[in-house]
Amino acid sequence: MKCLSRDACQEVARWIYQNARPLELLTWQYLFEDGDRKRVVDVLKTYQNTDGGFGHALEPDNWNPESSPYTTHYAISENWWKTVTAIETILLLQEFNRLVHGLMNKE
Repeated sequence: MKCLSRDACQEVARWIYQNARPLELLTWQYLFEDGDRKRVVDVLKTYQNTDGGFGHALEPDNWNPESSPYTTHYAISENWWKTVTAIETILLLQEFNRLVHGLMNKE
């Protein structure tokens, strides 16, 4: 497996710091700079709506502020969820369970 050189890693870090949104920056900091995973979860929650779904351009190509299945799927399948503990995941996913239950029981 090929590894990045120290210079290449520093170049990536510079790009992240100059261009990334807060969610991606905090994820980078958590994964590579001993950052706080709670901060990742806190900023991820800002994309969540009261119905438990996600919107607000969480997925950068979808600027719909309303919850959508696509953006909610994006939220629960992306790598930043690997940064949260099992307990935090369970607490956050309770909202998804409520949303899914409501969708499944619609006639």
